[in-house]
This record gives sequence, C-alpha cells and structure tokens, in this order.
Amino acid sequence: MQHRLERIDINEYHVMLNDQKDFRSVMAQLGRLSGFGVQMVCHGDLAAA
Repeated sequence: MQHRLERIDINEYHVMLNDQKDFRSVMAQLGRLSGFGVQMVCHGDLAAA
C-alpha cells in the first residue's frame, strides 16, 4: 500500500494574511503548494483577506 497525498486542505487561510504587511509573498508561498499535483481546498472568508 502506497501512502500518497490526496489533497491539501487549508482552513481559515485568511487568518494567515491578517497580520502580514506583504500578503503577496505569503500568497506566492501558498501557490507553490499547487506544484504537488494534488487538489487544494481553501476554506475561509475571502472578504476578510
């Protein structure tokens, strides 16, 4: 049995951005997760970001 990553689930991701002066660099880091080739699911309120 192979253990493989099925998805990346980020809950309340806008909280990571609330205290950031330069949120663009944080978003770029999150974007690198897409390189894993798995489903990304982000939960949270986009209006709060």
